[in-house]
Amino acid sequence: MVCLRTSGTWTGSGESLDSFSLATGRMIRSTQSSSQDLDFTITATDTGSRMTYKGKINAETQIILLPSAPPEPSATP
Repeated sequence: MVCLRTSGTWTGSGESLDSFSLATGRMIRSTQSSSQDLDFTITATDTGSRMTYKGKINAETQIILLPSAPPEPSATP
């Protein structure tokens, strides 16, 4: 059986902001952001083999919903 030992840190945070129309009650914008910092090692206890991960991850997403276009005028006389 292989046993693995982990050490280090992996931290993160995030937030979300949504805007709604008072007239329609529909969402008009959604913004999300997050960040993660990682610095950890995984070690096989029987062999001492290790893998180390270090990094920083930032992500941002913004969705803006456009209002529906008015219907085209009919071409029939």
